[in-house]
Amino acid sequence: MPAGIRSDIRLAETFATGKPIREYAAKSRDARAYAALAGTPVPAWMPAGQALQAMAAALD
Repeated sequence: MPAGIRSDIRLAETFATGKPIREYAAKSRDARAYAALAGTPVPAWMPAGQALQAMAAALD
């Protein structure tokens, strides 16, 4: 699971239904966190550790 994204019951239910989180529980904390993560550009040249820190910072 990406850094900064917590796991809760809505996320577990989403996996069971086979639907994306943005469809099954669009207003959940997890859906917002994944949307924020998806909107965070990570340069290809950025070392993995820095990339994770940048993604986590975007979720704060």
